[in-house]
Amino acid sequence: MAYGDNDEIVLATQAYVAAYHTGAMFTHVRIGDHAAAPLIPGFFVFMAYLITAFRIGWLLSVAFTSLFIGMGIALGCCIVKKPEAERLLGEQDIEDRVDRR
Repeated sequence: MAYGDNDEIVLATQAYVAAYHTGAMFTHVRIGDHAAAPLIPGFFVFMAYLITAFRIGWLLSVAFTSLFIGMGIALGCCIVKKPEAERLLGEQDIEDRVDRR
């Protein structure tokens, strides 16, 4: 039996691809990489959408891919911390505001 014949395996794989690569996009944005860095993982999210669209139709594919994009972003928020410089800058701003009072 080929894996391509089993829709459940293909859709589960595409769900993983969409969530994983969305997390990669989120990481690039969160840590302040070059603006073009999220384009490569974004291409794989788009490919996951296309493969899903061929299997279940474009409307369900939009909902399916959006669900797992949301999961990737949620996991990225939990796992990826802001760079140290941004956190220190934010703390410094708070200290400056307190000192002014």
